[in-house]
Amino acid sequence: MAGINRCLFVGNLGKDPVLGATHGGTPVINMSVAINGTRKQKDGTYAKHVEWVPVVAYGAMASACANNLKKGSLVCVEGKFTTRSWLDIKEQRVIVTEIIAREITFLNTKGSSAPHYDMGVEPPAYGPTDDDAPY
Repeated sequence: MAGINRCLFVGNLGKDPVLGATHGGTPVINMSVAINGTRKQKDGTYAKHVEWVPVVAYGAMASACANNLKKGSLVCVEGKFTTRSWLDIKEQRVIVTEIIAREITFLNTKGSSAPHYDMGVEPPAYGPTDDDAPY
């Protein structure tokens, strides 16, 4: 039986998203999403805790994110968990774990505090279709 690799979460962007392109020219955006919660402490009290989740989106979805999202935007992300690694310029192994977005719902947009539930774009299958992803 094949495993299931699906992540679904709601959070706020920690900074403005960064739009770029793959070597093949496909738009790609990197975002850091904060998921606010609490953790129980040793003394039984609860303290605020933030999980930071790196998210990557490709194609039309990346462009839509660049045009509609900014630091603080509330988003719902559905995607797959992935890990990639490479050797940096100093020959040190770099390991990155991130979510490759399949769908991003904008729950509020630039200049608006009202919820906005329209995704606006139908995303392609996971990642770019021309196999030019950077991993």
